[in-house]
Amino acid sequence: MSISFLFLILQLLYLYTLSVTKVSQEKPKFRPFLFFHYNIFCIFSTVDYKKRSLMASSLKKMFSLAALFVSQLFSASNSTELFYGALKAGNTAQVEKCLNNNPLFANTPHQGYISPLFAAKNKETIQLLLKHKSNPNILDPKFKVSPFFGFLLKASKTKDFTIPQLFIDYNVDITVPHNATDKSAPLLATIWYTHNNNWNSVTQWFAQQCKNPDAQDERKRSLLYWALHYKCLNEVRILLKRKANPNAKNIFDESPFSVALKNCVLKTGTARILLDFLAYGANQEIRYNNENLIHFFLNYCKDKEDLAEAIEYLIKSGVDPLEPDSDGILPHIKAEQLGFDEVKKLLPPPKKLS
Repeated sequence: MSISFLFLILQLLYLYTLSVTKVSQEKPKFRPFLFFHYNIFCIFSTVDYKKRSLMASSLKKMFSLAALFVSQLFSASNSTELFYGALKAGNTAQVEKCLNNNPLFANTPHQGYISPLFAAKNKETIQLLLKHKSNPNILDPKFKVSPFFGFLLKASKTKDFTIPQLFIDYNVDITVPHNATDKSAPLLATIWYTHNNNWNSVTQWFAQQCKNPDAQDERKRSLLYWALHYKCLNEVRILLKRKANPNAKNIFDESPFSVALKNCVLKTGTARILLDFLAYGANQEIRYNNENLIHFFLNYCKDKEDLAEAIEYLIKSGVDPLEPDSDGILPHIKAEQLGFDEVKKLLPPPKKLS
């Protein structure tokens, strides 16, 4: 490109700038665009021919790169706009085309949306996003929740868990927070809060469908532990049926079963739930106040039918019915003192101690 041709381009740019700049009576303003071209003109007019040729070549490359950058910038902006427009319209084919052309769109924010999962409207587009590894755990500062939690809130009203099930299928991480108000606690703990009047349907679905019923937080407190902690007893039974471990200890040396025992003592739980724990593998050898479980049930279970069922189960499981409590009282004598005549019949009397 000749020097004269380059000067012609610069002059045309200068004239174009003047043509689009409105004439007014205001104080003249500094215009960087004009200042730039004026300086280029001055520099070219003060150097020799060889230097001008080198400068012209460098400027040509600079302008080419700048034009390419601006072109790509506008192209990317238009593509993102097209992608989000397709998401909002539920245009599955267009969303798939955009993701195939650029998989990075699966995690590209745009105009107030930190994730495309917040803009998606139907099952098909959400599945495409998750398939392309869109982050289901990201917390949005605007909505205060993760995409997964947002769809749980909707499902609590519609009772349709089709979309939340997709998140489960694509391994949503329940060991991290999903609600900005509980950002220090993982979902496996906060899911049991009552978030609205219809939340029971969410916890029941979650207990049935979560991939790992033994999931734990960083302190090794399990799903079963948290369900019990928040008195979600139906969900406790669901998790036990799914073989959640009732004996898994956390860093505080507590297991879900030991917590259930404490709840019974504090009258915040029932002996009935303890029978469910025992039926699904709770450790019947555990001791409370250094006494076996036969004494525990005699001390804290007031329902005679539940008590009889527990004593019979424990004896069959090998718990010693002749072991005295810390005061030296045998189970048979204690049952008699408490007026549990039917239960007393299940326990061997002292005369069999020979």
